[in-house]
Amino acid sequence: MKLDSFSYKVTLTSIFYMLIVVTPLVDTINGAFVLQYGESGVSIGTFYRLYLILFSVCVFVKERVDLRQIFWVFMSIYFPMNCIIRYNLYDISFMSAFSYGVKWVFPIILIVCFNRLQEKSSKRICIKIMNCWSYLIPGLLIAEYIIGLGEKTYWDAGFRGLYYSVNDVGFSLTMMMSYSLYRLILIEVNKKHIIAIALNFVAIVILATKSCLMFTVLGIGCFLLIKYKKSTRKAIVYTAILAVLIILGIILMQDKLIEMLNRYIRFYDQMSINGGIFTKIMSFLTSARTPRIGIAIKELFSHFSVTKMLFGWKAPWFGGAIEMDWFDAFFQHGIIGFIILIGYCYSFMFRKPNYRTPWLYMLILAMICSFFSGHVLNGALSSTVLAVVVQCAISSRRSKSIKNMDQCEEKLMTVIV
Repeated sequence: MKLDSFSYKVTLTSIFYMLIVVTPLVDTINGAFVLQYGESGVSIGTFYRLYLILFSVCVFVKERVDLRQIFWVFMSIYFPMNCIIRYNLYDISFMSAFSYGVKWVFPIILIVCFNRLQEKSSKRICIKIMNCWSYLIPGLLIAEYIIGLGEKTYWDAGFRGLYYSVNDVGFSLTMMMSYSLYRLILIEVNKKHIIAIALNFVAIVILATKSCLMFTVLGIGCFLLIKYKKSTRKAIVYTAILAVLIILGIILMQDKLIEMLNRYIRFYDQMSINGGIFTKIMSFLTSARTPRIGIAIKELFSHFSVTKMLFGWKAPWFGGAIEMDWFDAFFQHGIIGFIILIGYCYSFMFRKPNYRTPWLYMLILAMICSFFSGHVLNGALSSTVLAVVVQCAISSRRSKSIKNMDQCEEKLMTVIV
């Protein structure tokens, strides 16, 4: 009887992690469908996420999930409920509002499910997902670019392939590059890690978003500083290796880099037409999102009410978003939604932040991305990536030794058992 129970739990865990691993592939299939048939109202990606939610609910029922975690799942249901109640006040469909509300719930459900299943397994399978994704996510974008299948990031630069949201894939590549840099600089220099760095760098240049390049530079500096503290001699060698890789990358990708640079020079010139230096810089860094904040606040005070403050006053769907997650939570879902967001981010990410490298750094990076560029806490692919990073962080606290943790992390592309 015990053997049957153990086999069942291992199978349940394996199915869930396999479902998570293939999400970037599902998103590219969804993108190909939309590219071929247009926005038909039927989204493969949406149905897949709903299936993941139903699977997670089954895990909650079958396993004894901690009441504190269930509390935050229950509280997060406020987001879709608020969207459903308020959708008819705006010119939007029920499904648009509902699916948008569900995306706010999605990461918290995944985090809880990950956490419970990880407690049943002695292996850090979330690490295996990161190992796989560090090749798969950039690899898919590069393959689509070579084939010429997909859409441009901006009208004058970049290519996002079949990924639906630029911010989603941008955040995902930022996380994969950060993780790949960590493995190369702080664990071991080998071919697999160099290939992962190369793939992510090429994909970031192809995508042509400034934030990805900025965080790549930040990651290199951060991990090299840690390496210098541990071993100055090795750090110098690693710096030389990275310098060679960067120079090769610049030479091979110079046309795309020049295209990206020209875009952002033009973009900054446009931002410089009005406002002071701080306004110009903030508008540039946030891709002209900050001016929308003032407009949303004016909407509140033009017809102020306590109801607006509590439940939000912007349309509860992507079309009404500032595209900065924390502002969207407040503007679209009011003080209640904002407090819920703070509550579960603190509870699951920062309540006990004694994580091993690089997870606290990556979580802080995720919060920066969610504040300045959005689509992190409520994006399809990006929230899935965030949930995996959160679980990697949580499970790193449980690791008995760095040696064992590193050995687990180095088993790349291992079949999930």
